[in-house]
This record gives sequence, C-alpha cells and structure tokens, in this order.
Amino acid sequence: MISSTYINLIDSLTEKTNSGNSLWNKTAIKNQYKLILNNGMIVLTYNNNIKGMYMELEIYNNVGQKIDSVHASMDNNPTDYTYLYNLYQKIYEIKEIKTNEQINKFISEIRSSDKIGKEE
Repeated sequence: MISSTYINLIDSLTEKTNSGNSLWNKTAIKNQYKLILNNGMIVLTYNNNIKGMYMELEIYNNVGQKIDSVHASMDNNPTDYTYLYNLYQKIYEIKEIKTNEQINKFISEIRSSDKIGKEE
C-alpha cells in the first residue's frame, strides 16, 4: 500500500500536471517520464510485459542518488497501480499531443516549401 506521504506527493503531481503546470520529459526508456525539480528528480515508469503490468515511482535527490521508490502491480495491488497509472496516463496524453503538434508542423513545412532542410 502506498504511504500517505506518497499519496500526498502523487496528488500534488497530478494536480500540477492536470493544470498544465509541470514539465515532464521523456527518457530513453520506453514509457518513462522524469520531472526535474530544484531539489531532485521524480521518475515515473509504466511497464506492461510478460511479467504483468506495473508502475514505479522513483525519487532522486539533488545529486542524482536514488533515495526511494514505490512499486505497484495490477496483479498484487490494483488500487495503487491505478492511482499511479492515472498520473502516467495524463503525462502520456500531454506529451503525445505535443509530439503530434510538432509532427504536424513538420508536415506543413515539408508540403509548403520548395526546398527543405538546413545546412549545419
């Protein structure tokens, strides 16, 4: 079960994310996002593989050391899993919208210009 401290953190993250006031970044790992803060970093990962579906929220201090994490799987703790997954889903939706907007800008530029590309 997720502790009340983490519930408070997740609620605060969800509120900021829903209001569009958080800047989550994709990482090199599939289905993982990080939020860089002044005092450290929060990493949220979604996994769906043969072992099942699970979420992980990791906390890093301001020098990059992992200090804690919380895990929840759909099989073992569906309530906590859903709680974390709802935050992940909102982040994913926001990032997908921004990605699609950028792709549409590329398409528009490619279709409207005679010559495309820039030399470095």
